[in-house]
Amino acid sequence: LLRQKREQKLRHSSLHSLECYWGKFADLYGSRQLHDITLDELKGFCLESEISPRTCFNRRRLLSQLYNHAVEAEGHWVNMNLAKKIALPSDHEKEPGILFVDQFRRLLECADEYGLLAYVGIGGFAGVRRCELMRLDWPAVHMDDREIVIGASIAKTWSRRVIQYGDALA
Repeated sequence: LLRQKREQKLRHSSLHSLECYWGKFADLYGSRQLHDITLDELKGFCLESEISPRTCFNRRRLLSQLYNHAVEAEGHWVNMNLAKKIALPSDHEKEPGILFVDQFRRLLECADEYGLLAYVGIGGFAGVRRCELMRLDWPAVHMDDREIVIGASIAKTWSRRVIQYGDALA
């Protein structure tokens, strides 16, 4: 399955996440067959008390991919996707936090000291996602036209978009 994911040309960070989650799962359950792992054990893996609701959601999603593959595999390694039976914490989809003007002003004041002024400014004033900011190159920022081009290869959704920005970022 991991080989298939590599062939799909996933981003390095996505492949790394798969390797980490599935590696942790393999470390816990070792040589056991998927059909021998119980729903309670899967719940224990996905719903550890020390991890955030977002991590619980991601673990369940990645386990579901693994089980879907096992259901569809030649010889049907398992009869059903047990991961789909794991109820997620109710607070896994919290609204994004919004900073007050004073909080954002303080963040901007500190950002320059750490070399993050452009990162914080573009993220805060133009709404560019963190993962996209990490892949963004300066040629994509057109200061004369006051726009930022998020190319398909760096966009979270794999579709190009152009963000117009105003005076606050100029």
